Amino acid sequence: MRTTTRLIVAVGLLMLLSAGIAGVSAAETSVAQGDELTCEFPVEMEDVSGETVTLDEEPDEVVVLAASGAQYMWYMDAEHKVTGVPDFHATQYIEGLDERTNVVDEMGSPINEEVVALDPDLVYAPSVVSDEDVEELRDAGLTVYHEEMKVSIEDTYAVLERLGQLVGECEAATETIEDMQGAFDEFDRVFADEEPVSVFYSLDPETGWTAGAGTVEDQLITIAGGENIAADEYDSYAEISEEDVVDADPEWLVIGENRELPPEAEDTTAVQEDQIVRVNPNFISQHGPVLTEPTADMAEQFHPEAYEELDQNLIRLIDDDTFTTEPLEDTDDTTDETDDVDDTADADDDGAGLTIVTAALALSLVALIARKR
Repeated sequence: MRTTTRLIVAVGLLMLLSAGIAGVSAAETSVAQGDELTCEFPVEMEDVSGETVTLDEEPDEVVVLAASGAQYMWYMDAEHKVTGVPDFHATQYIEGLDERTNVVDEMGSPINEEVVALDPDLVYAPSVVSDEDVEELRDAGLTVYHEEMKVSIEDTYAVLERLGQLVGECEAATETIEDMQGAFDEFDRVFADEEPVSVFYSLDPETGWTAGAGTVEDQLITIAGGENIAADEYDSYAEISEEDVVDADPEWLVIGENRELPPEAEDTTAVQEDQIVRVNPNFISQHGPVLTEPTADMAEQFHPEAYEELDQNLIRLIDDDTFTTEPLEDTDDTTDETDDVDDTADADDDGAGLTIVTAALALSLVALIARKR
């Protein structure tokens, strides 16, 4: 069973990664701190599929097919435009989601009939949504923007810029980008000269998956003053060997809330000395303002004295009126983890979503990484 699970997860991850690589070359953000986007309609924008998407006027009704897309709209105070959302585990931290129509199934795949019935002015689809689904929605007469895969914090800025221009929320998109840039600049100001601690990030304890180089989780660990033990030997998301974990003997273990400790870390310094950081698995794998929350959680544990120097008004962007930071209910179960297709891409929306991140278990992890984003 474990071998089968690993195979499914591996296949799902490879599919997500393949989809993501194709979109990495999309336009970079033109928003530097102090600059501001401008919105003008009609607007034309090429998406990851090469399609030129045209909106003649500012959309009043938008359907988003990824957790990160919902996060962006809520953070920009544009939730009033959203009529359809992915209402599943990866988005449960967003307040008021249950007041919209759910447009994804339990695996995180779009329910096209529901989307078409809403007749939105714009459908915002992450890269994890298949070309076939996008084409089916377009054939039904809907305007669909197919987004690229996000693999870094910087990618998020470009995505926010594009989304802001598409939905007519340029000022809010600019402010969101500046909020994120300000938070990560503040982390850099305080932690740039700190001696990094060694860190093992357990993405999924049951399958042994971790996040290596080229992932947003690796980037956050570094920003928080850590050094990811998987970064040298593993690219992207991979099943780490028990031998590599034991040999590295990490000082800290980072793992999702309520998840079982990974057996390969049992004898490490991190577990033996109870140096364990519990993070919201949706936040760490899902691109957007929520990324600052696990970064702050890790920084607080890795370097408590330096953490006191951080401006808390800059580094924590989650507003309790819009999002909830309450610990998740039991997330040990792999099905739940995979339902976050945002986690695997883990986390890019597209998850965990590639956060954070689609067939049951594979999609689980894949979802984990994909839809969370």
